[in-house]
Amino acid sequence: MLSLLLLAVASLSAMADWSIGIESSYRYDFVSTENGLQGVREDNGSGFDVTIPIEYGFTPWFSLRSGVRFAMNASEYMRRVDDLIIDDYTKMHYLIEFPLMARFSFGSRVFRGFAGVGGFVGIRLFDYSEGSMMQVTPGADDGFQLVDVSAVRKLEEGDCRFAAGLEAEAGAAVSVADFAEIYLACRYRYGLTDYMREQGVHSPLYFDDVSITLGIMVALGGGGE
Repeated sequence: MLSLLLLAVASLSAMADWSIGIESSYRYDFVSTENGLQGVREDNGSGFDVTIPIEYGFTPWFSLRSGVRFAMNASEYMRRVDDLIIDDYTKMHYLIEFPLMARFSFGSRVFRGFAGVGGFVGIRLFDYSEGSMMQVTPGADDGFQLVDVSAVRKLEEGDCRFAAGLEAEAGAAVSVADFAEIYLACRYRYGLTDYMREQGVHSPLYFDDVSITLGIMVALGGGGE
C-alpha cells in the first residue's frame, strides 16, 4: 500500500510544474460596520498587498496557487458633534495572509487567460492611525484643539487577531521567456472575520475588497517542454 502511495506521489511530482514569483496589488476596501453611535462614520478606504506566490501546475489548464501575502486594509473614520469634527483619521490594519486558490487557465503558452476561486487565512500584526483627533489643549479658546496624530496600536487582549475570507480572481498572462510570464489580475475578497474588539460597545467591522494585481512568475527548473 505504501509503495502504491509513493508511486502516485512520484507520478504527480513528475507531471507537476512548480513556479514562484512576486506580485503587488492596489486594494479598494469596502467597509461593513454598524456602530450605532450618532455622529460616527466609517467609510471605505484604500490598501495594498505584496505577495510571494507559489504555483503547482497539475496540467496546462489546472493549478493550485498559494504563498505568503503582506497586506493592509484601511478605512476612513470620522466622528463629529453637530458641525464640529472631533476625529478624522485613517485606520490601517496590517496583517500576514496565506491564500490558497484553484486556478483554471485557457489559451496558449504565449498568451493565456485564467480564473480562480479559493480563500485565505491570516494573522493581524498591528494597527496604525494617521490623521487628526481632538485633544485637550491648555490655552485653546475652548480648551480643545484638533491636532495631527500618527500612531501604531499594538493588538490587545480582546482584539480579533485572526482573519479569513473567500477569494475569486480573473486575469491574463503573457510569456516574456520560456520560463517566465507577467500577468494582470482582478481579485475580489469577501471578509469573514470581525476586526473589532470584543469589549465595550462592540461595533462589528468587516472588510471586503477589490484589487488590481501586477506580477511575474518564474518556472523552477527553467520551464519549457
